[in-house]
Amino acid sequence: MEAVDQRVEAEVVETVKPPAIRIGYRSLTGKVFYVNPDRCIGCKSCVLVCSLSHAGTPMLTVQMIGEYSIPMHCQHCEVSACMEACPEEAISRNELGLVIINESKCVGCGACAIACPFGAVRVDEARRVAVKCDLCFDKLEKGELPMCVRTCPAQAVQIIECIGCNFCVASCPFARKYPLGQGK
Repeated sequence: MEAVDQRVEAEVVETVKPPAIRIGYRSLTGKVFYVNPDRCIGCKSCVLVCSLSHAGTPMLTVQMIGEYSIPMHCQHCEVSACMEACPEEAISRNELGLVIINESKCVGCGACAIACPFGAVRVDEARRVAVKCDLCFDKLEKGELPMCVRTCPAQAVQIIECIGCNFCVASCPFARKYPLGQGK
């Protein structure tokens, strides 16, 4: 049997993969609104004080998830799905890096509420505008804590330094809808 020496020449075609779509939840503010579900007693004092601080409209809600009461709040995401979804460009980022809704531009369509992977945006039907936690940015500008943090009797809500670990995302059931690196 005679060995046959065959050389196969193949043309190397360089392909460029499109960049992976990444939804980032890391806070641009350097601060993160952290909820310890083991400490929350479901009293809703955070909702009450938020409502009093925002002319009668609470910017956060408390939801029961399993056996836990969880205050639902805006994460002020690095890549904000709500901002991208808004057809009126009513959602922007302020100088602190917080995601803010301009109620005078908002038409209450709810696209932002649907887009938010955390369930933090809702439409106030009475006023026909989207509302969400603004992290009491007027207080933060003065070096003060948001009212819900100052009021929580169980100290379940806190503002902590963001180190970009995404632990807050791993503990959030709504964030599991859009895992990091997989996009929408």
